[in-house]
Amino acid sequence: MKEVFHCSPDDITTFDFSNGVHFGGYFSALQAGNRKLGRVNSKYDINQDYLYIYSFFFKETICYQTEDVGGYDAWMVEIEKAKAEGFNVIKYINKYEPDNSSYSYILLDSSLLTLNYKIKITEKEVDTLLLKHEGQDVIFF
Repeated sequence: MKEVFHCSPDDITTFDFSNGVHFGGYFSALQAGNRKLGRVNSKYDINQDYLYIYSFFFKETICYQTEDVGGYDAWMVEIEKAKAEGFNVIKYINKYEPDNSSYSYILLDSSLLTLNYKIKITEKEVDTLLLKHEGQDVIFF
């Protein structure tokens, strides 16, 4: 079993796997969660300052392997290709996120996952972890 992560500003109780759910490394999940938090705060004119990080154990199976195709529309095409070929997992190296030396996954089937833990983490904690991961000194006043 492999540990994978997902991060969101939402307290998710059930994931919708119909168009796939992205899972990857810890720092990639934090960075993606931060992007989502910025969009939520802008869209709803709120100032939410926390995220939820989810850790799952993933039962690896035969995967549809591809390159990182970039944006939403291109990923929807890849997801449809994977579905048409009978795959329920897409595996790729995410070239845009911090954990770009390990695989990311788009899962189309919830039965391959077991929740390990879910924690609430502040935006400041996320920023600190990401800066430290990038090798930067972190000083807050």
